[in-house]
Amino acid sequence: MASCDTLNISVWEFYSKEDMFNAGLTTLSNRKMLVSGGMIYIKAFCNGRELELRPGMQIDITMPVKYDDNWKVFEGNEKDNVVNWAEDKEGNVGQINGESNIEVPGEYWGENEQMIGILMKSSNLGWINCDLFYEVENTQDLFVQVDRIDEKTTVCMVFHDMKSILPGYYFNADKAIKFEKVPRGKKVTIMAFKKDGNEMLVGYKQLLTGLDNKEGLAMQRMSLKDFELIVKSFN
Repeated sequence: MASCDTLNISVWEFYSKEDMFNAGLTTLSNRKMLVSGGMIYIKAFCNGRELELRPGMQIDITMPVKYDDNWKVFEGNEKDNVVNWAEDKEGNVGQINGESNIEVPGEYWGENEQMIGILMKSSNLGWINCDLFYEVENTQDLFVQVDRIDEKTTVCMVFHDMKSILPGYYFNADKAIKFEKVPRGKKVTIMAFKKDGNEMLVGYKQLLTGLDNKEGLAMQRMSLKDFELIVKSFN
C-alpha cells in the first residue's frame, strides 16, 4: 500500500434542529421515525484519495449529548439528495460520566472528570447519526395541500419538543403532500419552501397533530433574513 504523505480529515457536525434543517436532513429510517441526538459527516483523504475503514475497524466519536439507553448508531445512505438512516449493527453508544457501559479512553475525560456526553463506536465513515426509534401506536397520516408547489419545493414537519424532522411525500396527481404515521398530540411546524431569486417562497403553520388529517399552506414571498429567523426558532 502506498504511503500517506498528506492525510486530510473533514468533519461536519449537526446538533440542533436548525443545523439539520439547513442541511436538508430528516430523521427517518426506512419510513420509521427517529429522534436524533446529533449527526456528523466524516470524510478522510490520503493524498487526495478517499479512504474507508478497514473491515472490523471502528472509529470513536464523542458527542455533547445526554445519554439514553435507547441510543443507537445509524449510518446514512444518500439517494436523490435524501439521507436514509440504517442502523449500524456493529456500532454502539456508551456514556461518558464514569458509568460507561463500554471502555472509555482516558483522553475523553474533562477536568476533574466532569465531561458529560456519549461515546459512539462506528464501523463507517460518511454520515453517522445517534438516534433512537420513536415508536408509538397512536398515529395518524396527515395530508397537506400546498399552493404554488413544484418539483423545487421542499415540504417538511419539524417537531417542537424533540429533534425530529419528517419529510413529506407527494401523494397524488394534485401534488398533495403526505406525512406518514405522525404521532398524535405533538406540537409541530409544517413548512413548504423554495428559493426564488433573492427571496424565498414560504408557507408554514404551527399545529397540534391529531386534530385534523388535512391542512393547507399558502406560499408567500419572504426575505432570506425572515426565513432564517423562522428556522432559528426551531431550536
